[in-house]
Amino acid sequence: MNSDTPVADQTDHPGEPVAVVAAGAIPWRIKKGALEVLLIHRPRYDDWSWPKGKIDDGETVPECAVREVREEIGLEATLGIPLPPIHYHVNAGLKVVHYWAMRVNGEQLRPDGKEVDSVMWCAPDRAAKYLSNPSDVAPLEYLEKAHTRGELDTWPLVLIRHAKAKPRSSWTKAEGDRPLAATGKRQAVAVQRLLQGVETAARRDQPMGAMRGNDCPVCQSEQSQGEARGGADGAQPRTLAQEDGCRRGGPVRQASARGPVHAPSRLADRTQAIGPAHGR
Repeated sequence: MNSDTPVADQTDHPGEPVAVVAAGAIPWRIKKGALEVLLIHRPRYDDWSWPKGKIDDGETVPECAVREVREEIGLEATLGIPLPPIHYHVNAGLKVVHYWAMRVNGEQLRPDGKEVDSVMWCAPDRAAKYLSNPSDVAPLEYLEKAHTRGELDTWPLVLIRHAKAKPRSSWTKAEGDRPLAATGKRQAVAVQRLLQGVETAARRDQPMGAMRGNDCPVCQSEQSQGEARGGADGAQPRTLAQEDGCRRGGPVRQASARGPVHAPSRLADRTQAIGPAHGR
């Protein structure tokens, strides 16, 4: 039996540890005023499913979703609203798959020919009939209801808390120039990777207000690479996307003034901790 094939016994066991974590997306588009979703066919399993795959070591769940979609169907797109995760049992144990909606705006799809050999656009009701794993219907239904409510096409919001900086006690220069500690630099790099899943969408929108370099881990990382975007009081306006992955309570910046916003707490539920939340 293939490793991704659900086993016969799908009985839930409270407190059962998760053996396999995976992530993916449901690509969608509006064609002639109607909602369509994209199904993929996997020759290895001979099934119809959504683009998805297992998380790599050191990768956050949103990163995994974006990477798997890119690798399987060649789609360079950004994450939309989070969809309900599904869980089912495979040979290895309990598997959990986290999904997001992913809008397709005319991008060309290129199935890799190995994991995916064909794709099919269809209406949600037809897709539900084609899906080989009944669990995959739940995120589809959520996506369709969000479309009906006008909450599917959203704009991203960034929630970023500063990374760990060097202690005040060991810094004698201006507070605004106090750099990140080694842990903070690692956190900043991790945030940069995580933001790749939504930064393209954010770049289409209006820039946010200027963010002080010492408050923004992405700016700090760039500064550490000699790519500073501005001084403590003169940072250039930035456009970022939603990230509430491992910590809360930091600066909030608006990325756009149109459409409904992603719920930051939902993204937080789908990430792995980048590092502990440290005060400066």
